[in-house]
Amino acid sequence: MNSGRGQILRGSFNRSVNDRAIDDESDLVLDLRFAEDARMYEKIDFDRASNATQVGSDGYIKYAPHNLIPYSEDFTNAAWLKTSIASSSPIHSDPLGGTNAILATTSTSGNGAMFQDNITTSKEKYIVSVYLKKGTTDVVQFGLVDQGTASVRAEVNLTNGSIAASDGSPQDLTITAISDDWYRCSISYTFAASGSDTFQVRSGAGSSSGETFYVFGYQVEKVLNSSITVSYTH
Repeated sequence: MNSGRGQILRGSFNRSVNDRAIDDESDLVLDLRFAEDARMYEKIDFDRASNATQVGSDGYIKYAPHNLIPYSEDFTNAAWLKTSIASSSPIHSDPLGGTNAILATTSTSGNGAMFQDNITTSKEKYIVSVYLKKGTTDVVQFGLVDQGTASVRAEVNLTNGSIAASDGSPQDLTITAISDDWYRCSISYTFAASGSDTFQVRSGAGSSSGETFYVFGYQVEKVLNSSITVSYTH
């Protein structure tokens, strides 16, 4: 390679700078071609302290896809606390073609819940979503508790795909049929202040002990309230 500044080193991830004959190593640029090789270079470790942003298809700046819930597909993990409900191992068919769904079984009428406490939120809008499928019951609730006081949730009917009821004025309530009787259910909520909150999935208000339903993929994501658009010129 000829001497010069701003040279780009290309080639296999396994080659180092020392493998090349370089006349001037100052101000070199290493092009690792992540997209072309479809894998991350094993010597690179990346983390960030906040959510990344991207430009959406509508031209608005948005947060990149993320999930604030750890172990969002493993309801057997200790991060998921349980009250009057039990969960099977994640062995059941899920809506994404895998076998990572769980079967939840209530042990008390109307009170079964799986939840995660102490999820840090800020004074912004969030979307809460989960995949649900009927078992012996077709009515299930999901949502949040705002700083331990205000309950915000929706109750969905997993037979006719409707919002059966809501509590605490959630926004943007949706239920979308996927396949094999699965539904993607979601609400949004804007927190009035930063704090530590609880996110949950619960049996229906009129449920009985021993009733079952399937759960998969709980997600909580922050919505960027941006009015900034990006335009492109050619």
